[in-house]
Amino acid sequence: MAVLRGVATVLALLAVSTVVARRRLMVVTAFGSSMEPTFPTGTRLLVLRTGRVRRGDVVVLLHQDERPRDDPFASHYLVKRLAALPGDDVPTSVATIVESQDGRVPAGRAVVLGDSEHSTDSRSWGYVPLGDIVGRSIRRLERLDPDAILPAQDGQGAVGPEV
Repeated sequence: MAVLRGVATVLALLAVSTVVARRRLMVVTAFGSSMEPTFPTGTRLLVLRTGRVRRGDVVVLLHQDERPRDDPFASHYLVKRLAALPGDDVPTSVATIVESQDGRVPAGRAVVLGDSEHSTDSRSWGYVPLGDIVGRSIRRLERLDPDAILPAQDGQGAVGPEV
């Protein structure tokens, strides 16, 4: 009976920790060239959902572009680097794009930049609402490489399922 109670306790703790982890962690895949060379397209990131971010963090934010939301292939998240927080000096790379009070990032806003100079980021959009930042990357996972996924081959060199 004590063994069953112990097993039940372990299973309950496992279930609770899984629910907590799912609410606090997410995996996001970087697509496009905006974070290259740091994160080539297909790089998966483990993201901690949190409101606490620091300058220099790689952050995930809600997608704000013009693609329709019913597009099943549209990513709802962007991966960028947090360049400035409220009260920080406005980076010179975005100073001509955004309005600032005394050259500082306003309350409730942030500046995000891609690692590539060709990134679409605060240099194009201006400030990003802090509320759009979903979390920060805490670990780089494996890179998805579609060319590395090979179909099964039979003994005669045929590719794909048997017809």
